[in-house]
Amino acid sequence: MPWRGCEICVSGSKLIPPTFLSGVSMDKKIKKKLEKANQKVQKLQQQLAGAKQQDDEPGEVARLEKEIAATKAEIAELRAS
Repeated sequence: MPWRGCEICVSGSKLIPPTFLSGVSMDKKIKKKLEKANQKVQKLQQQLAGAKQQDDEPGEVARLEKEIAATKAEIAELRAS
């Protein structure tokens, strides 16, 4: 996987290589939270793709989209701090 270790930007459209972020001084806790949040977004996006293909649970797509938006907002908040 060529994008392993990259982070998704807030818009979700670009991948940011870890070398770009290494120059930014960040608290270790914030950096760890960002890492976890980005992993969560990737996992949720995969689940969303699957839910769109197999629409057997009503409301699942909307729930996943809402959770992705909330996690991206959390990422933006962490980066602002």
